[in-house]
Amino acid sequence: MRRLLLTLFACLAWAACARAMPAAPEPGYGLSRVVVVMRHGIRPPTKAQVVPVDVSARQWPSWDVPYGHLTAHGAKAIAELGRFDARIYAALWPDGCAAEGKGAVRVVADTDERTLKTAESYMAAGFAACSGAIEHVDEGKPDPRFSPFEAGNLPHAAKMLAAAESDLPEGGMTTLDTANRARLDALSMVLGCREAACRLSSRATTLDASKGRVRITGGLDIASTAGQVLMLEYADGKPLMAVGWGMVTRDQIRDFLSFHALEFQVVARPKPIADFGAGPLLSEVRQGLFGEGARFTVLVGHDSNLAYIGGALGLHWTGGDFPQDDPPPGGAIVFERWTKAGAGDRIVVRFRSQTLDEMRDLKPLGEGALTALRPVVCGDRPVCDAEAFKATLDRLAR
Repeated sequence: MRRLLLTLFACLAWAACARAMPAAPEPGYGLSRVVVVMRHGIRPPTKAQVVPVDVSARQWPSWDVPYGHLTAHGAKAIAELGRFDARIYAALWPDGCAAEGKGAVRVVADTDERTLKTAESYMAAGFAACSGAIEHVDEGKPDPRFSPFEAGNLPHAAKMLAAAESDLPEGGMTTLDTANRARLDALSMVLGCREAACRLSSRATTLDASKGRVRITGGLDIASTAGQVLMLEYADGKPLMAVGWGMVTRDQIRDFLSFHALEFQVVARPKPIADFGAGPLLSEVRQGLFGEGARFTVLVGHDSNLAYIGGALGLHWTGGDFPQDDPPPGGAIVFERWTKAGAGDRIVVRFRSQTLDEMRDLKPLGEGALTALRPVVCGDRPVCDAEAFKATLDRLAR
């Protein structure tokens, strides 16, 4: 009775509680397994020189942590995600996850400080009573689950490059450069460029796969990085006069984020690239959905991991107010397994994300935080047959 009263009080305090509960795919189905694949939280740039000095000589804002680490504000934003997920997936444990002890939740993270601290903040806020130690490989070693292109056994570079080129529009990267010229010039103005020579639109974007992993270089590459850093400054709660040197609005930041999504569209989502990049992590997804052990699994990695999985499974999302297919900080692809006695199991795939202002203001997640996706592998429907979905994972996992 006491637990019931506490739950009712929590739902009354959080107006969207009932509406945020994940809907069963069909009457009579109950939730049995959940796997969350999420990006780490808000971080500073990964290096001091954000963009080349001949693009912008401006001094970028300082941060409260070393380059690439999870910020204090970012940890609080991740805590909101932990509380949200614990609330809406509480049905996994009718007696509470603490009744199952520390093995009720399994969490795996990449070895970067930002991924490990994201996992810690998420679990402490939502699952402190039922999560054990964070699983990760030894520090300094690439984890093939999160960094498949850095862990050896690389695919043929020419094959990867051909896959990226085949997905480009007619005219290739030149077409993309031309289509984004006005947006590139607008970002150049924010960066302090007033002359034609330093404009991002003057730098042709090229593709390269000399190290096995496809990358872009040139204007769109620099724009993707710069747009991400402007977003991170805003999401971290910095004063508006410090965000983009007071030269950028929130709507412009959202517009510039399209460069990040475009980069992943080119270098991560083409099917052969995505299949190789997603395979090791999809093996963990398969284990979480269909293997023995914890009912709730959390895999904390990077934006690239979400992009690879999106390309491999044909997933498209719009997280919060971010552009389509852009993985926000803390954003997650969530896999749910639903069970009904005497009937075949079902899989529902969702995307969970905060908005920019929910990150910035540390607000609880709103009603639209969790949205159902339509995987191509499931016939572009929001509900998948579990055996058919497992067969897809069996084919992709490695």
